[in-house]
Amino acid sequence: MKDKLEERRNSPDMYRGDLLDQVIADLKKEDKEKFLSDDFIITVIFGLLFAGFESVSKILTLTLKLLADHPSVLQELIVSITFVN
Repeated sequence: MKDKLEERRNSPDMYRGDLLDQVIADLKKEDKEKFLSDDFIITVIFGLLFAGFESVSKILTLTLKLLADHPSVLQELIVSITFVN
């Protein structure tokens, strides 16, 4: 997905008018505060790909991906669960 994002960003002639093009256009705007990162965009698109499926599996998949991307949060969660038990 990162490769596709980079490919589309570097090839403006490949404009298709889809969500990815809209996000890239939004990233290029100078007047907006930048809060989107490549990783965040990919995570959201990854989540949207599974939006038509069972919501529980979608939430679990996105949760596991975000926890894998942020090991410090995972560690805090482990400590919290251990403390409660």
